[in-house]
Amino acid sequence: IRPYVNDAVKVVSSYYDYQGDNSTQENSIFYYGDTYMQNSGVDYAMDDKQEFDVVTILDGTVTSVSDDDILGTTVEVKYSNDLVGIYQSLSEVVVKANDNIIQGSIIGKSGESNIGKDLGSHLHFELYYIL
Repeated sequence: IRPYVNDAVKVVSSYYDYQGDNSTQENSIFYYGDTYMQNSGVDYAMDDKQEFDVVTILDGTVTSVSDDDILGTTVEVKYSNDLVGIYQSLSEVVVKANDNIIQGSIIGKSGESNIGKDLGSHLHFELYYIL
């Protein structure tokens, strides 16, 4: 499932695809601290930039909850299939490290981060496969 349930949420910035077309690549670049950076995830938001519930995409275990001056509040979840989900830019979190969560459970609300301040309330989501 998607990391949200509200139908008004949409992709506002995609991950940087080296083989993508120019406009997609341009939409996948952030400028922060005099540096251009490639987006390593997908950013979701609503047109009105309002907060929305963020849910886990699979059953898993919360491995960490942390705050970062640049990325905002981040929740990391390890899933049983060697995948790890990273949920960043959260405004509030309702889970803690070592919590077992089921697919579709609310883990928090979208929020802001310094790296994506122009997006307003949003979710930055990354998914990794552990080798």
